[in-house]
Amino acid sequence: MCRTALPLALLFLLPHFATAYEPGEALVVARPVEMKTIAGSTHQLTPGTPLTIRSLEDSKLKVAAPRVGWIDSSAVIPAKQADAYFSEQLDKAPDKASDKAAALLARGKVRFNQAGLDDTKVRAALADLDESIRLAPSSEAHTFRGFAFKRLGDKDKAIADFDAAIRLNPNEALAWRVRGATYASKAEYARTLADYSESIRVDPENPDSRHHRVVFRSACMDDKFRDGKQAIEDATKACELSEWANPLYLSGLAMAYAESGDFDSALKWQQKALDVSGASSGYLTTNLELYKQHKPFRMTWR
Repeated sequence: MCRTALPLALLFLLPHFATAYEPGEALVVARPVEMKTIAGSTHQLTPGTPLTIRSLEDSKLKVAAPRVGWIDSSAVIPAKQADAYFSEQLDKAPDKASDKAAALLARGKVRFNQAGLDDTKVRAALADLDESIRLAPSSEAHTFRGFAFKRLGDKDKAIADFDAAIRLNPNEALAWRVRGATYASKAEYARTLADYSESIRVDPENPDSRHHRVVFRSACMDDKFRDGKQAIEDATKACELSEWANPLYLSGLAMAYAESGDFDSALKWQQKALDVSGASSGYLTTNLELYKQHKPFRMTWR
C-alpha cells in the first residue's frame, strides 16, 4: 500500500519518522526485531543491519535485507543517522561489557557497510569490531571483522575470524559464505563450494548465499566446478526470495542460463536486470553484450 493512501487515523499510530519513509530508502535496524518473510518463516535481524524499503503496509514496513519480509517500523532508523545513533548508544551504555560490545558491534557493522572500498573507513569499522570482540566475543563480531580483513586484503586473518565465528555459532551463514569467497580468492575452489553449500544448508532462505553459489557454478574458470543446472535452480530460488526485484539476482539467473547454453533466456533475464536497476552501463550492459555473442561469463576472485 502506498504511504499516502493510508487512512488518516492510521498515520497517527505510526512512529513519527516512519511517515516520512519512501520506497527505496535505506534504513538500519536499531533494535533486535523479528522479520516475517515472504516465505512464511521468521528471521531475526540484529542492530546495525542495513535494509531497503519496499513499501509501507499498515503499521509494518516491507523491506529487503536482502531477504524480503515485514518488520515493525519502530525498530529502524534512517541509514544516514545510524552512525550517530549507535555512537550515542555507546556513550549511554552502562559499564557492563556486553552492552558496550553490542553497541560497538552495531556501529562497526554500520561503518563497514557504508565504507565501500575506502580502506580508511573499513579500518574505522575494524577498530569498533576489535573492541567489541575484546569486551565480549561473538560470532557476528568475528564474522564482520573477518569481512573487514578480507576487504583490506588480509585473507589469512579473515579466515581465522570466520573460523572463530563458526566455532561460536555453526549456523552463522554469513561466515560460511564470506569464508567461501575468501577461499575463492585463493583459488581453493573445493573449499569454496563446500562453504557456499554449507551457508545455504544452514540458511536456505538467504538469497545472497544462493547467488554466490550461482556465480561460482556459472563463472568459475575451472570447468569441473561449473554446473549450469544447479546454478539455474539456485538463481531461480534467489529471485523468488527477492520477489524478482533484485537486479543482482536477476543477472545471476542470466549468468546461469548462459553457462547452460540457453542464450535466449540469458538475454531475457539480463535485460530484465537492466530494466529493474535502471542502469545503462557497468557489468549489466557488459554481460548483455557478452550473451549476444553467445559467450558465457567467466571470472576469477580477488
